Amino acid sequence: MEEAATSRQTLKKTERLHLKSQIDRLFGGGHSRSFTSFPLRVVLQEIPFDETTPHAQILVSVPKRHLKHAVDRNRVKRQVREAYRKNKQSLLALLAAEKKALAIAFIWMDRHMHSSAEIETIVVQLLSRIAENIQSR
Repeated sequence: MEEAATSRQTLKKTERLHLKSQIDRLFGGGHSRSFTSFPLRVVLQEIPFDETTPHAQILVSVPKRHLKHAVDRNRVKRQVREAYRKNKQSLLALLAAEKKALAIAFIWMDRHMHSSAEIETIVVQLLSRIAENIQSR
């Protein structure tokens, strides 16, 4: 039964970036990196690795100026979280091998919505760019 629980692809609360201090450090500090794969922008920062915290914590932001209706913003956030959840395993394996931890923010930059398949393709591209960035450091 434990094997089934560990192989499930989930996105737990501990894997979400929610503390104001962590978010301020991610966006305010000079140690974060950023790149874009339209319509998503990624901001990431290496955080101190600790055995009790996950290797990656994410934040999904959809600004009100881009999508006016809350229903649309919530849908885009769900799509991005789902795409990350389904494709995070290779990044987490790399981070575990390197003994590193990251804070990652996905920021929506388009005024239009996209299909879940398009968003998943973009998230996969971004995750591979993050992995390349980690390996090159």
